Amino acid sequence: MAERGVAEAETTKPGQQQEEEVEEVPVELVREREVQWLRVLSDWDGWMGARPGKVRELCRLGVPNSLRARVWLFVTGARTRMQRNPGKFQELASAPGDPRWVEAIERDVHRQFPSHEMFTTMGGHGQRDLARVLQAFSVLCPEVGYCQAQAPIAATLLMRMPAEEAFWCLVQICEHYLPGYYSPGLEAVQQDCELLSLLLMPRLSPRARVLLHRLELPPTLILPEWLLCAFARTLPATSLARVWDMFLCEGVKVLLRVALVLLIRTFEELAAAAAADAGNAAGNGAGTTGNSAGTAGNDSDDLYSVLQALRCPSRHNTHPSLLVPQTLSLSLSTRSLRRLHLSVIHDRRRRRNQEAA
Repeated sequence: MAERGVAEAETTKPGQQQEEEVEEVPVELVREREVQWLRVLSDWDGWMGARPGKVRELCRLGVPNSLRARVWLFVTGARTRMQRNPGKFQELASAPGDPRWVEAIERDVHRQFPSHEMFTTMGGHGQRDLARVLQAFSVLCPEVGYCQAQAPIAATLLMRMPAEEAFWCLVQICEHYLPGYYSPGLEAVQQDCELLSLLLMPRLSPRARVLLHRLELPPTLILPEWLLCAFARTLPATSLARVWDMFLCEGVKVLLRVALVLLIRTFEELAAAAAADAGNAAGNGAGTTGNSAGTAGNDSDDLYSVLQALRCPSRHNTHPSLLVPQTLSLSLSTRSLRRLHLSVIHDRRRRRNQEAA
């Protein structure tokens, strides 16, 4: 059976994507936020019942690194799930497991963030814990089993918390945040990719749309990798943590917003650079007759540049000081998102029925 997940798993180098970005936060502000979070965590149910908006605001501001693992446990519901199932992780992790998934997991664990100290040693404690977490999930949810894209999510969690806590966070993410993403056929993620395509095109400038049309490039080509991995392969560590603070509080709409910001900024920058190259070529007498996008160079080179820019967005575009504010300021209401999502589901169902007729 072919493995489900990200096609680039063997060729990308996710460890290189996780280089730390420095986000300057005054020490006094960090201490103030730590005090706020300790107050919230001491009465979690009370805060979530009376002031959920304040919790959301604190997540958007960024959870202090010293408390991030604990906050993620609370906000995902993983802490409650773990308390209700004592010993369950150990039981699942020691179960035999489906040989298909066991083999796939063993093949994948050494590929996850090989430059990170937890995962540098073949067969080391980090890789063993990662294998245990993934195998336990495949036993708990046999209808889903194992998907390659779960590995970087689990590895990211293990960088911050023990294996049992990481396991229950992974369970909550797969079941409640990204339901259907890892099921056979990946229908849910395909729906969200189609949704993002509809949201993206009206937000692009004419020259960016012309560039995509000329290259015959689906604007959402990279999205399955981004969404299935919840950007764990794509964003630097600090940016990823800030995005996950919001994602684990507010849900998948945060990932969709981040994807839109990165797509818009990347395509606009590429289109601007192509236009500048075309202008320079025209000034030097090279000319661009017949090139409807007004760009220089051949299409295969341009296509390669676009794909590389999407696989590895610029450090400027992924820095939290730019990415987080632009994500939050994006004009996209929850109501309109739901309405468009229902429309996508209806259209996909109609197309399937037409194909089957």
